[in-house]
Formats: sequence, C-alpha cells, structure tokens
Amino acid sequence: MSETTISGAEFKKQLRDGVPKLGLFVNSHSATVTEQLAHSGYDWLLIDTQHGPMGNENFTAAPSGTFRTGSGPLNIAANEQKQYEALCDLVGRPDLKSDPRFAERQARKVNRAALTAELEAALQARSAQEWEALFNSKGVPAGCVLSVPEVLQEEQIIGRKFVETLPLDNHAGQPLRVTRPGFRLDEEFPQPAPPPILGQDTERWLTTGKTTRENFFGPLGITDIKTYTNPQNPQQVALTMDVPDLDAMMAALETPEASEAEKTDGVKSDTIVFYVEA
Repeated sequence: MSETTISGAEFKKQLRDGVPKLGLFVNSHSATVTEQLAHSGYDWLLIDTQHGPMGNENFTAAPSGTFRTGSGPLNIAANEQKQYEALCDLVGRPDLKSDPRFAERQARKVNRAALTAELEAALQARSAQEWEALFNSKGVPAGCVLSVPEVLQEEQIIGRKFVETLPLDNHAGQPLRVTRPGFRLDEEFPQPAPPPILGQDTERWLTTGKTTRENFFGPLGITDIKTYTNPQNPQQVALTMDVPDLDAMMAALETPEASEAEKTDGVKSDTIVFYVEA
C-alpha cells in the first residue's frame, strides 16, 4: 500500500508497468467510512453503492425521504425551496423557514437529522393519509408508504388485473390467486395452467429416461433396451441393448436429436463407455 497520493496518470502507468495495487470495493453509503478508508493507505477504492443499503432518503435534497406521522410513514419530496417553505407552513412550523440551520438548501442537507426531528414532531398531529392529501393539494409532493396488501387494493392495480383469482381449486380447497403481467392488451391473456398437485408428475419423471431411450433408439432398430444402476452410486447407469448397426448408432449420438434427448434422459453421450459382446 502507498502512503503518498499520486496522480491518475501515474497510477495508470504503474499498472501498465505491473506494479501491484491493493484496494477495496466499498459498499457502504457512509461518507465517514469512505473517508476513513481513503486515509488508510489503500492504493484505490471503488465505490459500489449499487449493491449496498441506501435507506429512504434523497441525499441531494432535504427534506426528501420517509417521515413518521401520527399514523404510518409518509414519503415527502420537498426538493425545491418553495416546496420546503410551503411544507413548513402546512405543518404549522413557519419558523423553520428562517431557522439558519434550514433556511438554505445546502444547510438543510448538512442538518438533515435535526430537520427530520423537527418535522416528525409536527407530523404527529395527523395521519399519513391526511398529510398526503393536504401536501399534494398545495404542491408539496407526498405519498403514503403502503404495505404489499395495501398496494394490491389500489384501483390501478385492480383495474390492470395484476392479481387474478382463477376458476380453479387447488388441493387445499382454496381459490388459486396468481400475479399477471400488470398491463392490459386488446385481447385477454391466456389463462395459465394450474400448478401440479403433489405427486402428479412423479410417474412421468421416473419413466422419462426409459421412454426417451426407446423413442431415440427405436428408429435405429435397436431393441431389448434394459437399464441398470449401481446401488452404491445411483449416478452410474448401464444399458444393454441389441444393436443391429453400431456405426449408425454412433453417428446418431452426434446429432442434435441426441443432444435434445440428453436434456431429459440425464445420460450424457460424452460420458458413455461402450462394450461390445465378443
């Protein structure tokens, strides 16, 4: 690790010259953590906040994020100065407009935590639904934070048939509810097939390999196909069969049809060892 700061051009030159560089991927959204790491002697840091937790705040403006109200969380996006001032009046705190900690946009970002505490205290006077209606009517963007069941009851979601109850009964005797694409076309989407009940396809999958082998080898005149498995290792499978033309069978195993059959058979042609009766 280096104890001195070098230019980007010098850093690239050292990489081209094969000089080892030690660094970190930083997933934290904390500026404090990143600053500490920047002074820890690493040669480079890569900020990868796409895969880290962000919370609900907009870091480019304040107040902009999720706030506690008298009943439920509310998302507020008062990003513009006029929206912030209107918000202060609506919550009964006009003094916050001239408070030096919050009067200017940059000051509000620096003192975000203090501003949030002041606003949340005032927001306790009403429910999230009441504040949402009031703020939006006065040009302050706001919206209730809904649970999944609440979202599914929204008029738009219902109108788009995002969740549909199918005229089918599952094995538990309850209605079968499924999610659909979430948009509508001129014609209705085809009705989906119901999920299989427990054990419905067991027999088919147990016999798939045998059926596939008969369908594949049958046209080659191959008969008397028998399958054996190693009791100590079920992954090892042996076949015996009567093959009238070995060259034709070997050629068939190189065809696309053989590759397709392998997908359900489970036996890969490149793992087969052939034994011919002497």
